[in-house]
Amino acid sequence: MKRDNIVAYVFWTLFLLIVMLMFQSCDDEVNPCLDPLITVEKNENSVTVTADLSEVKLVALNWYIDDELVETTEIGDNRSDLLNAYFAKAGTYRICLVIESETCDEPQELCSEVIIEEDDEEDDEEQKDCPDMFFESNKVSDSEYEFTADFEGIEDLEWYAWMINGETIENEGTLNDGDNRLNHTFTESGTYQVCIGTETPECPWGTEYCSTIEVDL
Repeated sequence: MKRDNIVAYVFWTLFLLIVMLMFQSCDDEVNPCLDPLITVEKNENSVTVTADLSEVKLVALNWYIDDELVETTEIGDNRSDLLNAYFAKAGTYRICLVIESETCDEPQELCSEVIIEEDDEEDDEEQKDCPDMFFESNKVSDSEYEFTADFEGIEDLEWYAWMINGETIENEGTLNDGDNRLNHTFTESGTYQVCIGTETPECPWGTEYCSTIEVDL
């Protein structure tokens, strides 16, 4: 009888342990993560990366190139699930998309490597027809910045655009009676990529110059 009691004790102890583990497993269950895809289209020195996020309830999208944040899109924006990037130099670049969503408890990272090859001599000659664009940044206050474009041939350039995180902010050039300056007030803290870019009959493939700034409000 004593032996039977011991066997019963061991049985019920194991049974209760299994039940506790089952409840703990339920408590630790996380929201399932979907498996979105990204596709990369390369055209010489430019790349378009598109994310298939049709079934993802998004909170934010963060695009990185070589671990540097280049673009952020938050829910509520007129968001685009793609990134357009231009690379002025040949090399291997790592493009990553970090997704924060309601359907996954942890941020998801999707990455792809892009190889930009050296231009041949003919391309190098063509590139010489593109203006060598440049601008300077001046921090007026924590939120306000002034950007001044200054490069050879700027006075003859019919059109170029100021862009912030890929969005055109202002058109410049002789056709727009521009002053080669952009005054911009940022309303949120973050990392911003400010660019100027143009296309001309002599440079139909386009060229641009970019600078990254940190805004802390």
